[in-house]
Amino acid sequence: MSEHITASAPAKINAFLSVGPARSDGFHGLSTVFVALDLAGTVEVEFLAGWGADAVTADGPFAAGVPTDSSNLAARALAALKKRCEETGRPAWGSAVARLTKNVPAAGGMAGGSADAAAALRAGNAYLERRGAAFDEEELRTIAASLGSDVPFALLGGAAAGSGRGERLTPIDAPHEFRWIAVPHQVSLPTPGVFARLDEMRAAGTAPQPVRGRGEAARALKAGDPERLGAALANDLAAPAMELRPGIAHTLLELRQLPGVTGVVVSGSGPTVVALLAGEEEQQAASEALRSRGVEHLLAAGPAPGARVIGGEP
Repeated sequence: MSEHITASAPAKINAFLSVGPARSDGFHGLSTVFVALDLAGTVEVEFLAGWGADAVTADGPFAAGVPTDSSNLAARALAALKKRCEETGRPAWGSAVARLTKNVPAAGGMAGGSADAAAALRAGNAYLERRGAAFDEEELRTIAASLGSDVPFALLGGAAAGSGRGERLTPIDAPHEFRWIAVPHQVSLPTPGVFARLDEMRAAGTAPQPVRGRGEAARALKAGDPERLGAALANDLAAPAMELRPGIAHTLLELRQLPGVTGVVVSGSGPTVVALLAGEEEQQAASEALRSRGVEHLLAAGPAPGARVIGGEP
């Protein structure tokens, strides 16, 4: 006997990202502003009563190269949730099959894997809720933080200021919709390598010290002002990302020159580049211009909701 639950979770961008020095635990202190986008991956989980091997499958436009073993973040999320169930006496499932639809670039700086983990957590918690054994949001966020720095925000969604390694969140009231265009690159860029390169560049004096201005980005989001937010976009990881993938600089320049663009930024650790548009009409016009040049891109709006259940049956 099995039970199917499907959940979705949003991609994210860092409208502002200031990176401090490496900490004693190996992570870097961050000061950031997250924005969730309506580019959402989905995870369908089949919960099986009998014990057996867990499994992961992946399809969708960005499924290439996504691991389908126990290292997959959705698989790790389900394993962590199940372990916590066992520790707290909750009625966990026997085994699970997670089927991922990858609509967000993998290793692209948009937290596609973290979104999968958040969706899996939401699906697993829905399974528990049907049995009167769900975790509350604080407990779920604690489990999310153990999986990765971006997973708690994928659960929360909307817009938020982040600190610590990104897992400490303060929601930002951002009721206005912003329009974005994301240009992914064919070759992914693993996050640890980008942080390591930033450290090397700072040691050599070839990268700037941590940028300031998180408060201005947050205020622009609250005000719903794309011009103001465009001017506040900043990312300390842009310099090392461009060193590792020189094509990023060309994409930044190309997007910056499009009419209606108020600002551009490297998304997270890259290599995806994101442009903010003045509005929906400007977004469509910029999309047509990119399409005429053969530039693959994604249209998005945000802030968007966090991870949520979108379907399920016993």
